[in-house]
Amino acid sequence: MRRPEMGLEPPVRSIHDFVESELERLEHIAPACAIRDNVAPALNSVFRNTLRTAWTP
Repeated sequence: MRRPEMGLEPPVRSIHDFVESELERLEHIAPACAIRDNVAPALNSVFRNTLRTAWTP
């Protein structure tokens, strides 16, 4: 069924089903973490180190 109000075609069922099953599978493997306070500083560190490495001659 076409949804002209959103400009979207109907989903490709095989792809849609695969994505849905993978999202569910991954949620069971690694459930979303409620505490993420330590993630931002670690990501910032990785980002800064990567920039430093990329820009250092």
